[in-house]
Amino acid sequence: MITLAPFLELIETRLGLKIPAKDYATLRHKLAQRLQSHSLRDPSSYIRLLSQDDRVAEQEWSVLATQLTNIESYFFRDQGQFALLRDRLLPELIERNRPQRRLSLWSAGCSMGAEPYSLAMLLTQLLPDIAQWDCRIWGTDINPAVLAQAKTGVYPAWSLRGVDATVRSHYFTSYLQGGYLLDPKIRDGVQFELFNLATGELWTNGGVDLILCRNVFIYFSQQAIARALYTLSQALRPGGYLLTGHAELYNQSLPGLNTQLFPASLVYQRNSTPADCAQPPSEAIPPSFHPLPNWLRPAAPPVRLLQFKHSTSTPAPFNRRPLSSSPQPPTLEIIAALLQAAQISLEQKDYTAARQYLQQLLNQDPQNFDGHYLQAQLEANIGNYEQAQQWCEAALQLQPLSIAIYYLWADIATETDHTEEAKRLLKKIIYLEPAEIAAYYALRSIYQQENQTQRVQKLDAIALKLLASLPPDHQLASPLNMTVAQLRERLTQ
Repeated sequence: MITLAPFLELIETRLGLKIPAKDYATLRHKLAQRLQSHSLRDPSSYIRLLSQDDRVAEQEWSVLATQLTNIESYFFRDQGQFALLRDRLLPELIERNRPQRRLSLWSAGCSMGAEPYSLAMLLTQLLPDIAQWDCRIWGTDINPAVLAQAKTGVYPAWSLRGVDATVRSHYFTSYLQGGYLLDPKIRDGVQFELFNLATGELWTNGGVDLILCRNVFIYFSQQAIARALYTLSQALRPGGYLLTGHAELYNQSLPGLNTQLFPASLVYQRNSTPADCAQPPSEAIPPSFHPLPNWLRPAAPPVRLLQFKHSTSTPAPFNRRPLSSSPQPPTLEIIAALLQAAQISLEQKDYTAARQYLQQLLNQDPQNFDGHYLQAQLEANIGNYEQAQQWCEAALQLQPLSIAIYYLWADIATETDHTEEAKRLLKKIIYLEPAEIAAYYALRSIYQQENQTQRVQKLDAIALKLLASLPPDHQLASPLNMTVAQLRERLTQ
C-alpha cells in the first residue's frame, strides 16, 4: 500500500493543496494510477520523479493538478456577489479610473473560465464606451487542462444554468450537441495563464483593480493561504478590491487589506499605504520549491484593448485558433482538455458529446491509453458490449498491466453472463496486484452465486487478512466505495 505522508507533504509544498483525510483513499488510488502510467512499482521512484527540476516533472505536476483540483465552474456563480460587483464595486472602479480609461481585473483559480468571462460580460453592460478603454482581464489556474478548455469558449448547458435567457441569447450561440459557444468578442477579451497561486512568481505588482479568488482557499493549507494572500495583496493597487468565497478567510491574517461588510458579501480593500504588506510571510517559498522553468512560466500579458460593442447581431462564426501562444506544448494541452471534456460528458451521461471529444482525442493521439479506456467505458455504458470489449483489448495492448481495464472488462463479462471470463479477469487482477481487496470481493461474489462455499471462505479469509492492516473508518476506493468496517461486516455475516 502506498504511504501517503511524503506525497501529502510534496503536494502541499508544490501545489499548496491540503488533502483532507476523507480523500486519502481517492488520493492513494490516483497515485497508484500515475505509478502504473509510468510503469513504476515503487512509490519512492515516483517521489523522485516529482522532485526533479525538469520538463518531465513539470508535465507530471500538470497531470496531478488536473486530477486533484475541482473544475466545477458556471457563469455568474453566486448571484449576490455578482449583484454587488454590478451595482457597487465595478461602477466605483470605473469612475475612479475614468481619467486614465484603464481597468485591470484578475480571476485567480478561474477553472474553465466562466468567472472571468462573466466579468467581461458585466463590463460590456457597464461601459458603453468600452472600446475606448484599456481593459485587461486575466484568468489564471494551476490546471492546464481547464485553461485549454476555457480558451475554446465552448461550454455545456450545465455551465449556463445561472444565465437568464436574455444574456444567453446575446452572448452565446448553440454549438455541437447541446453545447454553447461564447461570443468571440468576449472570448478574445480574456487572457488565460498558467499560474500557481501558492508559489508562483507574480507578473504584476500593484496594478490590479479587482481580484476574484473564490472557492480556492478552502483547498489550501494555512501556509499556502498566507503566501497566496501576500501575492494577492501585492497585486492590488491601493483601493483595489479582493472578493473571495464566503467565510474562506475567517480568522485569517489579512496583510495590507481592510475588511468591508456588504449585505451580499465581505470584501477586502487594499490599504492606501503599501507598507503593511511589504514583507512576505515566513517561508513564503519553501526551500524544496523549484521555480517553474521558463517554458512553463506565464509570459507577460500583452496590452489588450477589448473591442466590445453592444450588438444584437449573431456573433461571428467560430474561427479555430491555436489554444496557446506560449512555449507550452500545445498538443499536450489540447489532449488534456479533450480528456477532461470527455470525462465530464461521461459523468453527465452525455454520450454523444463524449464520443465526439474522444474521436478528436484519438485522431490526434491514437496511442492514448486514457482515451481507449474512456471509449471502452462509453460503449459499456450504452450497452455496446462487443465494442467495449474490443476497446479493452486495444487498451491492454498499450498498458498490459492496467488493472482498471481488467476491472472494466470483468464488469462487461459479468453483465453479459460470461462468468468464466469474469473470473479469469479478476484472477488476473489478483495476480498483478495481490493486495487488491476489491478483486477478491468481486470474485467471491461470483463464487457465492455458484454456491461454491469453500472458495468463498478462502477468499473471505484473504480479504479479512488484508483488511486487518487498515483502520476501520478507512474509505475503500472504487469499485468498493465503503469503509473497512462495512466490508468486514459483509464478509463475516
